[in-house]
Amino acid sequence: MVNCRIARIFLVLISAALWVGCKGDSAGRHAITGTVNLDGSPLAKGMISFQPLENGRLSSGAVIAEGKFSIPADKGLPVGKYRVEVHAGASGGPAVDSSALPGEGPPPSKDIIPPDWGEASKQTIEVKKEGPFNFAFEIATKGK
Repeated sequence: MVNCRIARIFLVLISAALWVGCKGDSAGRHAITGTVNLDGSPLAKGMISFQPLENGRLSSGAVIAEGKFSIPADKGLPVGKYRVEVHAGASGGPAVDSSALPGEGPPPSKDIIPPDWGEASKQTIEVKKEGPFNFAFEIATKGK
């Protein structure tokens, strides 16, 4: 009788553990993908981040390569509204200063992304329960 009770408790615990393990991400995160074009061409390399506009939400980000980015579900975004921030350094970067002290790196390269997409960004997205979870961003520097 005791062995039967222990076996039932064990089965209930195993079933609960499997149910929780198969349930997925408790934060309700979604994989996010997309493209970033700069003046009509894919952005060669950069960074994109999504900052929550609502308290209690998670932020995330990704590397942009050849105009594409991808955030897996375990690092993705829950349903909500987010501010989009993009950064990319000028290609080639600054030359190394010959008068720099040993261990001193070159100054950071200039961000080629306009401020209205950078730290002062007012660009937003909304992640909805049913998607889509693919976003396209067109950034213009010409005429600014």
